[in-house]
Amino acid sequence: MRATVSRDPAKASIGGWMMLPSLEIVEAIARAGYDFVGFDLQHGAHDFRFALNAVQLIDVLGLPSVVRIQPSELFLLARLADYGVTGVVVAMCDNPDIAAQAISVARYQPGGTRSYAGQRYGMRPEHENLAEEGPEIYAMIETRGALDNLEQILAVPDLAGVHVGRADLSLALGIDFRNDPEQSIMGPVKRILEATRKAGLHAAIHVGSGEEAASFIDMGFDQIVLGADIALIRQAFTSALVAARQHPPVVGGKKA
Repeated sequence: MRATVSRDPAKASIGGWMMLPSLEIVEAIARAGYDFVGFDLQHGAHDFRFALNAVQLIDVLGLPSVVRIQPSELFLLARLADYGVTGVVVAMCDNPDIAAQAISVARYQPGGTRSYAGQRYGMRPEHENLAEEGPEIYAMIETRGALDNLEQILAVPDLAGVHVGRADLSLALGIDFRNDPEQSIMGPVKRILEATRKAGLHAAIHVGSGEEAASFIDMGFDQIVLGADIALIRQAFTSALVAARQHPPVVGGKKA
């Protein structure tokens, strides 16, 4: 079997998400007990060299890693695979052809088009059967096209699963996700989840809080991306400042 982001099939796996180019934050997330760490080459502030170093660090620490790329960047996938990335999320995956192409780039011949270079230049063990060497591929469902082609995307051989992108999918469907008390996007989200589980694939979603994570786990998602480094840092700074300003001022050595 190929490496998998789901470390324990009996429970949902919860991952951290990197937007900033800091290996110290990568290590902090890994040591905090998350099940995997994701790196965002679509929206993150880091570059490809950082992503390679981060994948290497996470691999040495013994955790799965995930990298998100755009369809126009599938050429990056083989080098990420050489470094030991566990999973690759293809953003804006409108149709099954994009998913199939990503899987082909990730697999050695004859099942794919990937060229052999060894795993991290011989420093990383590889499968005895090279047909099993390669990252899991996830299609990000976040466009009207992806929603229309959902069943065809899920039917692509060797696809590991999907990531649901609620913000972009909301925009595609004309929903103002920033001000939607009725949570109009939840109908499409549930449809994606049901179809994905029926296909026997992993269903992942990005969330902003532990409470939200618990809700989506109860719904049936088995992979959760919990927040992002910059968002959690901002929340921590804000919470600390609010707590500090709630204390009464000190006047003459005594609280006012």
